[in-house]
Amino acid sequence: MAKITRTSRAIGGGTGSVIEKTNVDSFIGGGTDNLIEEDNVGGNGADRSFIGGGDSNTIGPETGYDSDYSVIGGGSSNTIGGSKWSFIGGGYGHTIQGNSSHAFIGCGDVVDIDNSPYGFAGSPTNSGISGSECACIVNGINNYITDSVCGAIVNGNSAIITNSDCSFIGSSSMWTAASSITGSLDSFIGTGTYNRIASSTRSFIGSGDSGYINSSDYSFIGTGEENTIEAGSAGDHYSFIGSGIYNTITDVTSGFIGTGYKNEVEAAYSGVLSSAYAKTNWYGQQAHATGSFTTLAGTVQGSHVLLWGELEGGYEGDQYLYLDGASEELEVSSSLSAYHFDFICQVAISSAQWAQYRIQGGCADGCDQSWFNVDEDHDEDADFGCSVTFIDGPPDIIRIGIDTSATQAATVKAVCYGHITEIHGLEVAPS
Repeated sequence: MAKITRTSRAIGGGTGSVIEKTNVDSFIGGGTDNLIEEDNVGGNGADRSFIGGGDSNTIGPETGYDSDYSVIGGGSSNTIGGSKWSFIGGGYGHTIQGNSSHAFIGCGDVVDIDNSPYGFAGSPTNSGISGSECACIVNGINNYITDSVCGAIVNGNSAIITNSDCSFIGSSSMWTAASSITGSLDSFIGTGTYNRIASSTRSFIGSGDSGYINSSDYSFIGTGEENTIEAGSAGDHYSFIGSGIYNTITDVTSGFIGTGYKNEVEAAYSGVLSSAYAKTNWYGQQAHATGSFTTLAGTVQGSHVLLWGELEGGYEGDQYLYLDGASEELEVSSSLSAYHFDFICQVAISSAQWAQYRIQGGCADGCDQSWFNVDEDHDEDADFGCSVTFIDGPPDIIRIGIDTSATQAATVKAVCYGHITEIHGLEVAPS
């Protein structure tokens, strides 16, 4: 028979249910072995709380916290402990605990909300929210949010958000491992399988399979399979992969791959619009490739590059041109590749003193084999004593620079824009 241990409480029916003596204005509608507990160390444990029915449901205090104004609608083996204004609608094995005030579990099975005020679980199974204020899991299986304020998972299987405030996973389909956001801020995964964002701020994966962004803030993967953006230093951010398969951006800032297959970006501010097997090695390089050939020369890749620099007034000697105007050089493969380059260059002292050149050349075997030709397309003033030309340098570097034989009184500026073709697998310099 149901037992009431003090007046001003009520049990409507059922068997074995108890409202302990210190609780005020609490109610159990029916069911079996339901309990509204008192505080074992004094005070009220769950004033004005309600259990509608079901079996083995409990509302009660935890040390230092009570569960006033809380509700369990029904179900089995559900518990609200030390969490005011909290609600469990039904289901099995749910727990709201650890001062998780205003928390909500609608239905489902075995959901735990711990130390997470305003936590919300709609109807998931085997899921949990821990140490995460205002976090939300709407539905799904094996989804978890830990130490992530305002984290949200909508649906799916085995989605995980850890230590990532204001981050979101729409859905996750687990074939091999869970989709996850860890150690990040304001990041987003829409849907897909085994997509991951780690240690990144405001980064985005839309969908696809096995997308990965690591330590790269404000970066984006739209969709595709096994696309990766991974930074190696604190400043390597702002990269983009639209779609495709097996594309990678590694250790650079502002890398770009539009789409394609097995493209690699490994230089800052460089990119591949749409290609297969294209690779960037140089600052600002824009590369494209014709694909992979197993019989003749491996890959054939074209790249657009810009070189610029200046020779200060009063200086005599050669001055190299750089991809960033300061230090980034055209480093080439030490073997198994041949290169052909074609540049248009301008060198100027002023608007009235300038010359234009076309530089063509090629090299192979780390540029130990090389040739070049310089054509003077137009010379406005041939007497200012310097030109832009190919300069012999150390192995594995193509160097173009300002060549002067006398001290220049004024600063000389030069810029070269052109195209480099790399033929991987060809060890003879093309002519």
